[in-house]
Amino acid sequence: EIYDQYLIPFLFSLNFPIEEIRVLEDNVRYHSTGHNQVVTSTFNIQKLPLPANSPDLNPIENAWHILKVRLWKRFTQNTWKRPSSEDELWAVMEEEWEAIDQEILDRLVDSMAGRVEAVVAVRGNHIKW
Repeated sequence: EIYDQYLIPFLFSLNFPIEEIRVLEDNVRYHSTGHNQVVTSTFNIQKLPLPANSPDLNPIENAWHILKVRLWKRFTQNTWKRPSSEDELWAVMEEEWEAIDQEILDRLVDSMAGRVEAVVAVRGNHIKW
C-alpha cells in the first residue's frame, strides 16, 4: 500500500533519475513481501540493505523521536487538551509532523554516510547516533 500510494508517485515526482535513488528499509518481514518485491523489481528501485534491528542506522528513528518529543510537549502543556479520539490524535500527529523543520529532516538523511562509516569503523557493532 505504501509503495503504490506514496513511494512510487513520490519517486516519479522527483527531478532525478530513479536508478540513482536508494530506498532505506530495514529487513522487517513485511518489507520484503511478494508485492513489494514485484514493485521494486518493476521500477528498478535500489534498496540500502539494513539489518532488521538497526535503529542506530535508520534516520527515521530520529525523526520519530522528534515527533514524540513534540507531542509530549504539546500534551503536557496546560493549554492543550489531549485528543479524545483516534482521528483527533492522527490530526495532531500530522500537524506536528508538518511542523518539523525540513532542514532537520534533511540533516538526518545527510547523516547516512557518517552512520555507515561509523558502523564500519566499529566492525558492525552498535553506534550511538
